[in-house]
Amino acid sequence: MSAVESTIAEFHARQAAGDDMAIYRAGSMAFKTSTTVAQLSSLNDAIRAAEGCGPPERDRANVSTRVSTSGSFVTVLYVRTCARGTIAEQFLMRLGGDGPEVEGYHISGEPILASPRV
Repeated sequence: MSAVESTIAEFHARQAAGDDMAIYRAGSMAFKTSTTVAQLSSLNDAIRAAEGCGPPERDRANVSTRVSTSGSFVTVLYVRTCARGTIAEQFLMRLGGDGPEVEGYHISGEPILASPRV
């Protein structure tokens, strides 16, 4: 799990720095075919614009694993507490020989809807 957490920590550091292209490049092939850099930037802009948010914290009770003919995957939930509520971030991580890659990234929460960038 530490490799997954490390990859997500790198994602969050790049997100905070506004380096959406690096996040995109580091994602899995499925991630790159399901979104564009512009779409990813829009999501990240909404998170960056949310007011009064603390650091993302992993919800240790919300982890699931799946192994199929498509590969091995881990789903991890992170939560940010903000001035206007919480933001939930769900990461679907593909596990592979080169280390975990972001396969899917989903966000939800009131602060996203209240963000002036959405």
